[in-house]
Amino acid sequence: MPAKTKYWNEENTVEHPIIAWLETPELGWRFEKQATVNERYRNDEVEVLLLPILRQKLKELNPGVITDDARAEAIVTRLRGIRDNAEWINWMRNEETYKFSAEENAQPIRLMDYDILGNNDFLATNQFWVDGGDHRIRTDVLLFVNGIPLVNIEAKTTARDWHNNWTEGARQCGRYLREAGQLYHSNIFCVAVNEITLRYGVPGVKFHHWQTWRCPNPHSHIEADNELMAGIYGLCDRANLLDLLRNFVVFDQEQGQRIKKVARWQQFGGANELVKRALEVDKPRGWRRGLVWHTQGSGKSLTMIFAARKMWFHPNLSQPTILIIVDRDQLEDQISGQFFRTNTENCYVTTSREDLLAKLKDGYRGIIVTIMQKFQPGDFQVDRRNVIVLVDEAHRTQEGDLGTAMRFVLKEASLFGFTGTPIELDDHNTPRAFGRELSTDDTGVTRFERYLEPRYSIADSIRDGATLRLMWEPSPRDWKLWGKELDAKFDAAFAHLPEGEREQLKKENAFIDVMVKLPQRITDIAAEVADHFVKYVRPNRFKAMLVCHNKETVALYKTALDTLLGPETSVAIFSDVNQGDKKIPQMVKDLSTGKEVRAKMIREFKKLPSDKPEDQGREEQKWRRAEIIIVCDMLLTGFDAPIVQTMYLDKGLKNHTLLQAIARVNRPYNALKKEGVIRDFWGVFSCNSRCKTRPR
Repeated sequence: MPAKTKYWNEENTVEHPIIAWLETPELGWRFEKQATVNERYRNDEVEVLLLPILRQKLKELNPGVITDDARAEAIVTRLRGIRDNAEWINWMRNEETYKFSAEENAQPIRLMDYDILGNNDFLATNQFWVDGGDHRIRTDVLLFVNGIPLVNIEAKTTARDWHNNWTEGARQCGRYLREAGQLYHSNIFCVAVNEITLRYGVPGVKFHHWQTWRCPNPHSHIEADNELMAGIYGLCDRANLLDLLRNFVVFDQEQGQRIKKVARWQQFGGANELVKRALEVDKPRGWRRGLVWHTQGSGKSLTMIFAARKMWFHPNLSQPTILIIVDRDQLEDQISGQFFRTNTENCYVTTSREDLLAKLKDGYRGIIVTIMQKFQPGDFQVDRRNVIVLVDEAHRTQEGDLGTAMRFVLKEASLFGFTGTPIELDDHNTPRAFGRELSTDDTGVTRFERYLEPRYSIADSIRDGATLRLMWEPSPRDWKLWGKELDAKFDAAFAHLPEGEREQLKKENAFIDVMVKLPQRITDIAAEVADHFVKYVRPNRFKAMLVCHNKETVALYKTALDTLLGPETSVAIFSDVNQGDKKIPQMVKDLSTGKEVRAKMIREFKKLPSDKPEDQGREEQKWRRAEIIIVCDMLLTGFDAPIVQTMYLDKGLKNHTLLQAIARVNRPYNALKKEGVIRDFWGVFSCNSRCKTRPR
């Protein structure tokens, strides 16, 4: 342990306490001073691998394959030539092979022992210098496993300057990536800390992608509220760190760029609890269940990916069948796309009910993405226990025939639900549909577990910066469609009709449809949307979402906004319509597009318009230039577009559907996006708002 000094600096107040925690028997890291590390393991400061340790571990972990120094050196030479982080991670996951000669078959190579923790070498050092050529940088704390640098911890102090927060450490990691890139070829993540705050993330990404790790498990004596200790004990626990490396890092594609994603603490905990329960194949089905309750925008899709990947590779599950079940085409496209983009193995998307049944009958092993509606009563049953079902948006579809049919077909499967908005009513209860059966009393009433730990609430997500707070801005226009105000508006708008006709409209429940389409109402609200957008949304280069009552009002608002802002400012998205149906207005038919075109429109809308001259003539640019997306039912769930900052709400939503819809604007985007804004024209929030109010 380095000697303490009398000075209040980052080394004394932050770096040394972290090293002391790492050296505890609980965390079990061996500390060696930088001078000792250089003397024993390095020839120069350009090299970041501790080659003597790496060579020794290669021989120990690969008996019968790496039998002498020459073969170890061949692997070392191969590793030193890797510049790509994803390729490095594949090697460290023991997923790569090497052909030592033309006469030999390619052999799998182990860099880590994931089964016996003590077979690995865990070394921590500090003040580690790296020569990047044009620059020479010095890390604060660096963690090596088997001689490979995995984690860089940058410490700052508030002792002399309270402005010196964790972002300085994150910024420093980004600079190190540019100036001495070899340090991060094998990096899992970096950590930025001061005396109070800890964030971990990928070097070089925006600060809002750096996260807090709030779970110190398995070290239960550490207070979760102590952010610094909880983060160090949780992230740097040797078993947790190897688990993160092996199962909880993926590389996604966003806007044509590869994005590295490391699990958040609730994803890590939730996925591991699912795996633990799925492994209990000797237990009855009612025990192999659970409900993951993580709020909208907190990354449930990634939790499903992490859990599915770990289950697939777990030897005790004997290559299971893992079904990812959604209830909408859009969600199927979204989640299957994410599985494919992250190179998840053995993932198949069903094309029909017959296709799904054929895969199940044939005993397909791997991940199947399918829609709930493809299960029907009377289908055959799958009696294998290494079948795991992960149901997205679990609060929907489970109480009726579809849920019954799915449970009948997959009668022995482990069953897990994911939701951000569970429903707990007498006739529709999400925990009862997915929760573990705990006990049954003398009257035959079964008590169910409510949800799996950790539960991740809206408040948790906002606190961690995973989502933003939502602000409600009531509309100054007097067109709200609820309560007595609706009746008064209706009577005023249709005063010219005989009283009998007005009452008949009300009895037929048609007055909402009539009121919402009133030309003056459409004109007034469109004018306010245009004015608000130009003043408050466009200047920050954000985009917006207008949620309408139905397809006809989508078309009406599109026409009105085209007049006010120009046709390229907005784009209309709704499901297919029957062009031969005479009841459907022509203006709706004219806006209808096919599934593939809709997918392109949505994909391009999420992006900023390109400033490159050569892109201006591309067909997709007209959709990317669109700043307002107009919808009625589509994109109210599963639509992840961080660039959308404001929702103009003119649809009567309530309960879980309302919470899901407004969460479309709560995704962090950049430093300018401090909150998501809901501009309410319907009057949804007038009685009992879940959002904070900020009138204009």
